[in-house]
Amino acid sequence: MYGPPEEGALAPTVSEEVPSLADLERWAAIEVDPASIYSTRRGGAPITGVKRLLLRMLSQYHIELEAQQTRFNMAVVEHLRELERRSHAE
Repeated sequence: MYGPPEEGALAPTVSEEVPSLADLERWAAIEVDPASIYSTRRGGAPITGVKRLLLRMLSQYHIELEAQQTRFNMAVVEHLRELERRSHAE
């Protein structure tokens, strides 16, 4: 069992803003950029090559997973949009 959160842990800071639905919709589309796959280890170039090769070899599975996640994310954003529409109508 987890204990209670620390005092002030859930309070937003001044710099945090609630993202708009347009931002959420833009972020909902998942795309893996192969250039973002790299290794930070010393001599990491071979490791980066292997990672990118694996991404290429498994791209069929990754594309399907990205599509499923994007569909789910878009459905959540649409549900949030409908909830916002209802709250403004009342």
